[in-house]
Amino acid sequence: MSSTTPHDPGLESFRGSRKERAGKVSEAASGGRRSTKPEFQLFVDWIWNALAGSSVRSRNALAQVSGYPKTFVYDVFDGRQFPTLEQARDLAQCLRCSSDSIEEIWHKVKAGRAAHGRTPGAWDPFLLGVHKSIEPADDDSESVLTDYVERQHDQVLRDLIGEPGHNVLAVVTGNACTGKTRTALESLKVCLPAWPLVCPIDSVELAELVASRSLQPQTVLWLDEMQVYLQGADGERAAAAVRRVLAKCESIVVIGTMWISHWDLLTSQDKASGDYLYPGAAQLLNSAVRINVPDSFSGDQEALALLETLSSGDSRLAAARAAAELDGKVTQVLAGGVELVNRYEHPHDEYGALAITAAMDIRRLGHYHPIPRRLLEKAVTNSLTPAQRVTSREWLADAIKFATTSVRGVRAVNPQRDTAGVGSADSYVLHDYLDQYARQTRWRFPGHIGLWQALAEHESSQDDRERLADEAGSRALFRLETILLRPLADAKNPKAIRNLAIRLFRAGHHDAAIELVQSGSSGSGDNLESLLMDFLKVDERWEDLLEVLKAKAERGSYDAIAEIGIIYEKAGELEGAARWLDRASPEGENNSTALRHMAKIEERNGRLQTAISLLRQGIAQSDCQAVRELMELLERHGRIAEAESVIYNEAIGCSCYDELAELGNLQIRAGVLHDRVEWWRNLMVQGDFHEQEMARHILIKFIKDPATCRESVAFYRKRIEDLRQIMSGRFTRDHLGLLDAQLNAGSAYELLDELTALAVDGDLSAMEAVADILLSMNRSREAEAWLNIANNKGSPTAWMKMAAFLNDSGRTEDAVGWLGSACLAGHNALENLVQLLRTVGRLADADRLWAFGLEPDGRIADPW
Repeated sequence: MSSTTPHDPGLESFRGSRKERAGKVSEAASGGRRSTKPEFQLFVDWIWNALAGSSVRSRNALAQVSGYPKTFVYDVFDGRQFPTLEQARDLAQCLRCSSDSIEEIWHKVKAGRAAHGRTPGAWDPFLLGVHKSIEPADDDSESVLTDYVERQHDQVLRDLIGEPGHNVLAVVTGNACTGKTRTALESLKVCLPAWPLVCPIDSVELAELVASRSLQPQTVLWLDEMQVYLQGADGERAAAAVRRVLAKCESIVVIGTMWISHWDLLTSQDKASGDYLYPGAAQLLNSAVRINVPDSFSGDQEALALLETLSSGDSRLAAARAAAELDGKVTQVLAGGVELVNRYEHPHDEYGALAITAAMDIRRLGHYHPIPRRLLEKAVTNSLTPAQRVTSREWLADAIKFATTSVRGVRAVNPQRDTAGVGSADSYVLHDYLDQYARQTRWRFPGHIGLWQALAEHESSQDDRERLADEAGSRALFRLETILLRPLADAKNPKAIRNLAIRLFRAGHHDAAIELVQSGSSGSGDNLESLLMDFLKVDERWEDLLEVLKAKAERGSYDAIAEIGIIYEKAGELEGAARWLDRASPEGENNSTALRHMAKIEERNGRLQTAISLLRQGIAQSDCQAVRELMELLERHGRIAEAESVIYNEAIGCSCYDELAELGNLQIRAGVLHDRVEWWRNLMVQGDFHEQEMARHILIKFIKDPATCRESVAFYRKRIEDLRQIMSGRFTRDHLGLLDAQLNAGSAYELLDELTALAVDGDLSAMEAVADILLSMNRSREAEAWLNIANNKGSPTAWMKMAAFLNDSGRTEDAVGWLGSACLAGHNALENLVQLLRTVGRLADADRLWAFGLEPDGRIADPW
């Protein structure tokens, strides 16, 4: 580093400098980029001034010199993260500033961060996340907000927060640019105008704010783009912090906003286990009052009348009113979203449209931070066709100019400059509306190979690289996934090591996978150690496996002791197995794995009651596998009634849904299903979601008996009628049951008109059901059309039905192509495609596909 004399920006010399940065850090919607919090502005101005006066050229260079991650340095400069005093001193030292100066600034900012926010009306709405309106057509002045047009959902929210005698958690959901954030802000200005509004920048600051216990009664906690706080490494901590606020503070209103798709993701459950994917977030959101903002003004006559009144004095509202007459999308017009889409879909510069497409794809595939200029330029260049490469020398600059041109105050891609000093843009942020537009219209496209190459070569943040790798893996782009994972694995990221090792092992690189896991495992019972043991089992490296297990056993792991016993059991050494398994389950430590295997040994030795007793001990530990094994043991010995009783009494209590399905199979094998059908129907009515789904699948098997079809039709007809008012005419699993019954009875055509009406209204399940009916009527072309529509609209299962239909019709190559497209679209279709290739004799292709995946153009990847 240069040895220039230390300089001191001081407290006064920088005031008013870098005005263009004050509160104007671009926001990347739903990806974590936010405007600088005013309380941080003093520190942000100081550090920018310090950088400008130092010999350090840029924030990237500062990150390199200081040893801090680039993302941390960027976040500090943009006011998204406040450093600790030690971190601030380190940065000041690298910038050759006196420690006294940085400490004075740091303490001033720290003191100003007490949780006493400004009132809702005193905040700049754009800092809180409200979208700027399009500029008036007859005015070049900076865009300001239009008058607010209240809608029906506004009153719902105001009723909730108007007289809060208790704590409130409200989440306003909707699609992009529907007015979520402004709905929340306007309600606060009306109902709680004097309450301070506190706006933490990220999940870390949110948790720190709660831990400080400085939130006062009658405070609003503002969480715009709430998913930013609830996802990522600190998401669970943030969710717990909000729950703690609601439980321990008095008179607190927590108000958040998010896209509907983010709500669905954060409250989604694993299909196999039923566990929430984001348990902390799901628990929090399930306790919230959700206010949904509709996409359009259609049907809200009072709002439309108010809009017409206000539009006479504002050309922007007049344009929005004209849009309302077409599709009701008023807020989207005001935010400029509709105009941006029209300009993108009908561009006068094809290269400019390519630049916007590249930005959209980079964002939707997982790169949430602002897009560096070099990355965008490379992605656009790599995606050109041979014909498009023949162009003028200035084509790239013109393309970027088209993408960043302001149209009535809004841009498709917003330019910003992260490097110190004035100059051209060095990064870009995609407009929120185009982000959602891309996710809705381009979800099937895996991205151009050139785009992925640019992403793989770019030095992304850890979070971005993880998301990109996950996206590549979900689309069967295994080669690209491994390239993206490698730097993360080299940095000892446990998730990356695990995923890369699994991919290498599947590709046949067993030694490399095992070595990678060994290098990353702490050897203290972590997930990587479990993966290592799985690899060693597959390779039958029993000595190595026993070495790992005995080390775990010495650390007191009863599971490891049980695993050692299982190895002896499989080797036929039952005496040794019994000794180890007995050690694995001492008094007070009922290890269910050990109990199950001890039961197998006892059954082999003819001690049936002892085996049953051991399995019941495992069931007491909520072990679903013990439920299944006890049922199978009793069935083997002809004790069918007892086997049924195990499921009746244990499976439901333990949430053992797969074992519940086995009960139905047991009853079919025993020929007693017909006598038990009423029990299944009661479960269909009274059970939880998973129990109802299992009951439906068992009842399908009952339906296949021609003698019971009409009875089943009557049952489902009554169910649908009873639920009609509650379900508002929506397609339900009862429709599926009715369809199954009538297909088996040969009368599915009776449902065609009813289900077609639901399909026309956009119900994806109804579309697939209509296709099933049409196929039963030999109207295959119409069925194919409906499956195409359902697939194009994002149905998660239409691809499977379409592939089966094509294959059954003798169009095997079309089915292969369809499944390949489904893989690239992110559907879990790889196993289906591999199985089909095996069925038609393409064994080598099937093996290569399973091991190495696909390329973005649909080719099976070469070995790597």
